[in-house]
Amino acid sequence: MSGADNLYLDRSRQHLIDLIQHLLIHSNAIVYLEGPSGSGRSRLLQHLKQLMLSTDTPAGRSLTIVDDADQLAEFELTRLVTSATDHCLLMAGLPGSCATIKHAGFFGAHSVERLVIAPFTPSEAEGFINLHCAPVAARTRARLIDQCRLYPGELLQATYDHELAQRNQSSSAWQAGRYAVAAGLVIAVGLFGFQIGWFKPLIQDPAAAPTVASNTNGKIIRKPDTSPTTRPAIIEELPVAADAPSPPVTATEKKATQAVSLDPVVEPAKLQEAITPTASPVKPSVTPHLEHQQLLRADPEHFTLQLMLASDLENLDRLIRRFSLAASAFRYTRTTNNQTLYCLVVGDYQTYEAAGEAIKNLPPELKKMGPWRRRFSDIQDEISTPAGID
Repeated sequence: MSGADNLYLDRSRQHLIDLIQHLLIHSNAIVYLEGPSGSGRSRLLQHLKQLMLSTDTPAGRSLTIVDDADQLAEFELTRLVTSATDHCLLMAGLPGSCATIKHAGFFGAHSVERLVIAPFTPSEAEGFINLHCAPVAARTRARLIDQCRLYPGELLQATYDHELAQRNQSSSAWQAGRYAVAAGLVIAVGLFGFQIGWFKPLIQDPAAAPTVASNTNGKIIRKPDTSPTTRPAIIEELPVAADAPSPPVTATEKKATQAVSLDPVVEPAKLQEAITPTASPVKPSVTPHLEHQQLLRADPEHFTLQLMLASDLENLDRLIRRFSLAASAFRYTRTTNNQTLYCLVVGDYQTYEAAGEAIKNLPPELKKMGPWRRRFSDIQDEISTPAGID
């Protein structure tokens, strides 16, 4: 859905376009189109604009299309409605906005035709997913259709979340396989090294320790083991003249003699204690800290902006970090068909109009996600129900 040419037109949307064209050409009424965020309202208006450019409008009347009419200032609404006699006026906004503008008296004596964008039927939603969304299995496609509102924006978001979760799962499995192969190689090399004698034993038998002696000249002679299991070796002593006196031992040789000592013998019990690894305590699993209490304490008559609904809490946290929303963001859980979903809302606004002004100030990337205004009372009802508590 990169442009109006890629608009998915099911039967109900095609009928809606035909009806709007007929009213704009053959009627003086103001046409007001209502649809929630993610319903494809803006893309439908682009398609209508292209169609009307190739269609003859009544003589002397041009076409004016206004999206998000519920966010316009009062003087802009008054100017548009006043010039409706000279223009074919097509306005669009969120559900319920037409009645709000009408009750405020902006339409005056002008007649208004209110039309609504209906959600897809299950079969139409399946066709939309096949044409415009990431490929998903048939069972997954049926589950997404059961869980989502059947509008283009929500179906695109749901398939994106599913694809991201699958990608993360595949990456985790690949990393686990790498670690398993590396551990297997380390174990195999260790066993092979012990078999061919790469590693010397750490425990030494005291009976097999060589002894040290010195001859009459002060020279140090290392004697081999003479245990019964070992063949005795011939010890060659240095020749010493019978009548020659022994030379005096120098201080350097005396220190060298005293410095020679047997290698220390490691006791088996202490060795076992040294090589036994100490088990580190297992860290308890961390439960995600959500802002349920803050949402329950909010004024139920105030409004907030819902930005995202995802099955993975990390997707919400990544969005918060990217746009620095931590100071005004609230996360909570809602359960649909026994599946827990995480919802991200931002801001606390006293009026519906103030929340609309906040939407205008959002970064373009967040505007494309289709933020929509919600009362805190609705969110508090979702949290207070047993299915909404994590």
